[in-house]
Amino acid sequence: GLKQWCEIQKKKGMMQSINDGHRERGAEINNTYKMIDETTGKSTGDTYLIAYAEANKLTIFSREAPRKDNNDLYKIPDVCSALNIRLIYKPKEFLEAIGYKN
Repeated sequence: GLKQWCEIQKKKGMMQSINDGHRERGAEINNTYKMIDETTGKSTGDTYLIAYAEANKLTIFSREAPRKDNNDLYKIPDVCSALNIRLIYKPKEFLEAIGYKN
């Protein structure tokens, strides 16, 4: 299942853990750009993903659309744009970026 696949990827060095600095930065990001739904906790991982990408100068691949209304919670594309983190939206562009050739 998924857990086994994740363990294999971790052994290959394809998965990394976040540290306290990433968690703290994730909280700062959410304080500035409200992403986390406080009722459900939804999108908690998004802030950590962004914090990790920012700290390691990485690109994020997400199919999430920007928020539609200023009253909505911020989405990954909104925060990446605000923090100048490169975001890839198109699967073809992502595959090209990781060197996949068809």
